[in-house]
Amino acid sequence: MQIAGIVLRPEGAPDGPVLLAPGRTVAVEVLQINGGRAMVKIAGRVFQAAGDLPAAADIFQAVVEETGPDVIKLRRTDGPPEQTPTPETLARQLGLPPGPDGSKLVGELLKWQLPLDRRLVLLLLAGGKDLTPEERTAYWPVRAWLETLDIHTDPSGLRTALDYLLGNDRATPQGQEVLNQARPLFPGQEMVSFFTFRGAGMHGELYIIDERGGKKQAPDFPAGLVLRVQSRVLGETWVHLLQNDGVLTARVSVAGERLVHPVREAARALRAKLAALGYRVGEIRVDCRPVRSICELLRPDAEPSYRPLNATV
Repeated sequence: MQIAGIVLRPEGAPDGPVLLAPGRTVAVEVLQINGGRAMVKIAGRVFQAAGDLPAAADIFQAVVEETGPDVIKLRRTDGPPEQTPTPETLARQLGLPPGPDGSKLVGELLKWQLPLDRRLVLLLLAGGKDLTPEERTAYWPVRAWLETLDIHTDPSGLRTALDYLLGNDRATPQGQEVLNQARPLFPGQEMVSFFTFRGAGMHGELYIIDERGGKKQAPDFPAGLVLRVQSRVLGETWVHLLQNDGVLTARVSVAGERLVHPVREAARALRAKLAALGYRVGEIRVDCRPVRSICELLRPDAEPSYRPLNATV
């Protein structure tokens, strides 16, 4: 159920486009009530507010409906953010064409907490309309992730990056260059550096995941490493290595069930060797889960905690 609106006037510089983008749900903390107006705090910033406000200090959820240089409009929501509609519901309410692709794409956009703009969703759907169902399954995660980078408005850069990430016949080294120069739009979003290697009987990519506020190649250990190896013997293998509070964990995805057991045995031996060298090693998981691109390993696993339904359409 939707309730009447709230108008905010920012104190100081206007907010950036990500935090208060249309469609995002934010927690509003009421600090002080003075007649029909109030002082509220959203993500550490203080605003003057008027409209549908509680009678006393409180915290509630609201959807951002409209942003401008001087005014931001919110709409209170009744219900906790975990009651987020499903991608299928959102696809129907956004009026997307029938079929599974709309909800799949919406689900990928939700993973990155991207505001749902119907025009954007239709544009992205059109970009994948000539692909086979299998190709679209790989395409949606890649295309959604590229919307989080500063190259998302550059058609030439997008095409080059897409070809490289999807590994299709049009891929060129320029795709790697474009991605290495790209910068994330989200505060705190990982930086990713891309490297290609080729050796005797194998080839692939190394991805360095860095969480250092836009500073690639900082001297300390990166937040994570991803290795994709294509070989004649093992097929395609993905290794995702993470470091958290000094503990190394890994997930290995192999090309078939027959490879799971021998790779698990090798992982146990590797874990013992690393421990003997003084490393703190956590779980090393081995499975044959299909991985179609690095973007599927980068995206958050948690369900979003905002309501994108009230996006700009």
